[in-house]
Amino acid sequence: MDIPEETDTESIEERRSEKSRLDQKILKDSFERLQEAYNLFIDEINKAAGKSIPYVKISQDPCSKFTPRPYWNTKLSKAIAERRLALINFRRNSILDNLSILKEKNSEAEGISREAKSKGWMTFCSSLNEVSTAGEMWQRMKWIKDRKTQKLNIEENLAFSRVTQFKP
Repeated sequence: MDIPEETDTESIEERRSEKSRLDQKILKDSFERLQEAYNLFIDEINKAAGKSIPYVKISQDPCSKFTPRPYWNTKLSKAIAERRLALINFRRNSILDNLSILKEKNSEAEGISREAKSKGWMTFCSSLNEVSTAGEMWQRMKWIKDRKTQKLNIEENLAFSRVTQFKP
């Protein structure tokens, strides 16, 4: 029995299209299962994050709670602003002139800051006298309680070798 060629090719095409429809259905089903698994994974991550990451309370009126340092003044603000502008300018255009301006502004701001801190410390120290009670002193110096000093533990020979390394 001879099967005509047209029917043979038609049946092959029909089988191919049916196979392709089945493959598409399988792909669609596997994609949907994969999407469901992904959604479950994301939900579990969000649940864990919700339990372990604390909420950050953002102040609605930060100006009312902000108190500047006692030594802060307009001269220091201006120096810091100029330093920031010089840094922005140097980042935009990294040339030697801008670098020298940045270094100059850094040293100016550092000097003004050091001077202001020194004056602030002097006024703080002059406010203390022999009449001040211990409670009043600790209330004024409460920042000292929280300050942690860093101890430098470096061997003497290692320190000496590092210093001589930079020696001309």
